Amino acid sequence: MTPPKLTKPLSQTRFIRWFEALTNADVTTAGGKTASLGEMVTALRPKGIGVQDGFAITAELKGSVNI
Repeated sequence: MTPPKLTKPLSQTRFIRWFEALTNADVTTAGGKTASLGEMVTALRPKGIGVQDGFAITAELKGSVNI
C-alpha cells in the first residue's frame, strides 16, 4: 500500500528542504537521519516502494531563531 502523497504548500527554501531533494551531501544542513530519508525516497520510489513524503527544517533556520 502506497502512503498518501502530501501536498506541498511550503515551497523549498534555504530553511525548508523536501525529502526528495535531500542526499547524503546534506548531512550538515538537514542532519543524518533526514538526509537518509532523502536517499530512501530517491532510491525506493522509482522501484514502486512507498516512502512517506516530508520535509526537513535546515540547520540554518535553527541557528537563526532565538527562543
